[in-house]
Amino acid sequence: MSFCKVMLLHFERASAYSTFIERHFPALFQSYQFQSFSRAIKSDTFEHVVDFVVVLNAVFVAIQSYPQLVGEPSTEEEHIKDGQIDTVWEGFQTAFTVIYCTEMLMKVLVLGWKR
Repeated sequence: MSFCKVMLLHFERASAYSTFIERHFPALFQSYQFQSFSRAIKSDTFEHVVDFVVVLNAVFVAIQSYPQLVGEPSTEEEHIKDGQIDTVWEGFQTAFTVIYCTEMLMKVLVLGWKR
């Protein structure tokens, strides 16, 4: 009895998997621009940049949360409840969210849903 049957796993060869762009837009997939974009997204440099952004976001959250971390009572401020991006911290958090969503979309375009 094989391990795959015991675990009821189904494996698909990575070489047999094709992305949405590769299947439906082969000319775009084979273009020099898309291949360059794909290499950039798959590169270690891109991963290091994303890792740096994650660490930077953690630093900003720690700075913003420092009063609560040292035991000061937290008060709910009116400008936070209004839904507007009107403080520096809200601006940074919005920027980080945009960066994370952009990274996700780029990776889905290049790698597809299954990877």
